Amino acid sequence: MRVVLEFEVYPTENEKKIRKGLEKIFPSIKWEKKGNKVIGWVDDMRNFLVKLARRRIRKTFREILLRNRKDDESFFELNKQAACLGKVNLVEEEYPLGNIKVKVEGVDELLDLL
Repeated sequence: MRVVLEFEVYPTENEKKIRKGLEKIFPSIKWEKKGNKVIGWVDDMRNFLVKLARRRIRKTFREILLRNRKDDESFFELNKQAACLGKVNLVEEEYPLGNIKVKVEGVDELLDLL
């Protein structure tokens, strides 16, 4: 399974704060910056899945993955403001400052963990 996060940083946002919050959700994340876009690679989803379980939204997460699935890939989006605080908030609509898009390759492996 390969998980890639991507988000755009706007002039009014603090990139370090967003990264720090995401590191609370995905402790093993590795970063790269391309212009005003930030890309992160995750190899361990355990902490994220624990946070889903605590919020009792695993079923919702599974439904989103299945709805957005295409072949062996899927995606979901996180609210950027909640992520700054290390919180998981799944979103399905676009927010003014954008969301964090998370693409999952090898989605069956993640679905099996749910």
